[in-house]
Amino acid sequence: HGTGNPVRPSGRGFRGKFASRKMGRMVRCESLLEMWCLHLAEFAKGIASYQEQPICISYRCGGRMRRYTPDFRFSWGADREWYVEVKPRSRAQTDENQERFAEIERYFDGHGAKFVLLTEVELKHPHRLPQVQYLLSKISSDSTYEDSQIALAWEGRDQVTFAEAEELLGSRLRVIEGLARRELACDL
Repeated sequence: HGTGNPVRPSGRGFRGKFASRKMGRMVRCESLLEMWCLHLAEFAKGIASYQEQPICISYRCGGRMRRYTPDFRFSWGADREWYVEVKPRSRAQTDENQERFAEIERYFDGHGAKFVLLTEVELKHPHRLPQVQYLLSKISSDSTYEDSQIALAWEGRDQVTFAEAEELLGSRLRVIEGLARRELACDL
């Protein structure tokens, strides 16, 4: 069950919405770091679905009960879930937060899930994020591109050049869409 309105006014600046094709809706976020996280979740083929502020838990830390709501839940399918906290590295590394996150991690481990802390170091790799953003922007909303086209085009082939892929699929855009949808992979 969710926590109601996923994004509450926090007074901490940037708040926005991410248009998710994977989820078929607008996904809310509270910071630019969270927006970057959503780009990567949208692109990650293994992540079947994701949800913002999915649950509120109670855990014990510093001798008292506390409440915590993760930023996101990533469902990888087959009952594999990650609960994700997105935090600037400078805030994530404080002694207080380190203690909190250790207790939160124990909580989720005890419930068969994984707790993951992501900072700008993991999210904004100098090459990965711009490439992911570019590829996601190239998926046309009216695309009739289907998995079967790639399977037929690649029958009996292990690797092809980009130019060969363009010829097999009919256009450069189809190759880029295949990369964006993670139906094709390339060696950078």
